[in-house]
Amino acid sequence: MNIEGPVIVLLSTSVQFVRHCKSVSSMCQGCVPTLVDLTLDGEVGGVTRLASLQALTNLSASGDNLTPYTRLVQQLYFLLTAAPGSPAHPGPTGDAAAAARSHGAVRLQALKILVNLSCNADMVPHLLAAKVSIPIICM
Repeated sequence: MNIEGPVIVLLSTSVQFVRHCKSVSSMCQGCVPTLVDLTLDGEVGGVTRLASLQALTNLSASGDNLTPYTRLVQQLYFLLTAAPGSPAHPGPTGDAAAAARSHGAVRLQALKILVNLSCNADMVPHLLAAKVSIPIICM
């Protein structure tokens, strides 16, 4: 992406809060494909990925236009199972406690999105079709 990380974080944060206003919520749905792209982009930092996931968590709760999320399901499972410090969880360097908090926050947002998506019957086949490396139930 060619947009600076702090700008993306601010935009994602704005989407999180605007989502709570029902009249503006439908306009925010247009942000979902871009937020999904940011989450899938291996070159974004941990803060940007977390901000994107937080916005997607709120937007996925509405149950509107979940089609863009189908590209994200596999990555969400990967985020749940990836180890701290892996490319999926780059986190802060040099501070083990901050890295662990960042890892936990990313996992929590990924799980929240999966829960929101599982409430929609149209998404269930996509959730079941994803390849999960370990049984999620064991987590």
